[in-house]
Amino acid sequence: MVGTTTENTIMAIQPAIRSRCQIFEFKPIKASDIEPVLIKAAKKHLDFRLENDEAHAIANCGNGDVRVSLNILDTLYAMYPDNLTMDKIVNFAKNQHFSYDKDATQHYDYISAFSDSIEGSDADAALYYLAVILQSGDLESVARRLKDSAALDVGLADPEKINQVINLCNTALEIGLPRASTHLAMATIMLSIAPKSDSVMQAYYQASKDAAHPNLHPMPDYLRDCSYQGSDKMRGAGVMKDMFKQPHHIAKQAYMPKDLIGKHYYEGGPNSREEKLYAQYQALFKYIYDQPFVKSNLKKISMFKEKN
Repeated sequence: MVGTTTENTIMAIQPAIRSRCQIFEFKPIKASDIEPVLIKAAKKHLDFRLENDEAHAIANCGNGDVRVSLNILDTLYAMYPDNLTMDKIVNFAKNQHFSYDKDATQHYDYISAFSDSIEGSDADAALYYLAVILQSGDLESVARRLKDSAALDVGLADPEKINQVINLCNTALEIGLPRASTHLAMATIMLSIAPKSDSVMQAYYQASKDAAHPNLHPMPDYLRDCSYQGSDKMRGAGVMKDMFKQPHHIAKQAYMPKDLIGKHYYEGGPNSREEKLYAQYQALFKYIYDQPFVKSNLKKISMFKEKN
């Protein structure tokens, strides 16, 4: 049994069936391979001579699909049976929208390429993929990816960008296409050329490894809930220093579980903003715990592995 589908086989086919099949992915066909098919079809079925440059232009319009290219040829011949020219092919192509279904796998490939180009600081590539996606009418996916990228890719290297990008994306969603393309392009350029830092993602990842076993790292008693009567006597809850009565409004007492004191999850990124923030982070630890700051040797997670 042989089956074909334009859907993503990983998503569309049940695992029990997929595990019993061999899956072959068909790639888009090169324009140079489509051209002779068009020339032959024009001669054999439409009874006219299609020049090589005309065949090449029509093949490019088909986006690697022979059937689409043949349909374009058929449409052009119906429109200009006696005087099909290169100029008319080019004008026809300009009025056509990029032909891909925004629910299909190829659409998600373009969204992935859009995000990766922003991460890679290539504004031109990001703008190209943005234009491809917006021509399919998918405004919402772009807005979501831009908001995500502001925190994930730029983060503490330029935190003001987060609010700026959110405002641009929300405005774009209110205005709608085609005018919203300018707002999204502005956000795309801003994020692409901004300094990058994944320090926040790395910090949370490091903390989450210890948080997976909270019973192994009990909190100090005085941080426990003290909202019910007798909690202070029964559990020692709430018996802590008032930070607002302390110098600098910082209470010099342990907040970290005892066995984790001295373990640091955050490491500043290599940019001027985070260098200052990281120095403040170290100074606060030294002040609170009266201990020297010793950098933790933590294994970082790959952003791309986490994303996938």
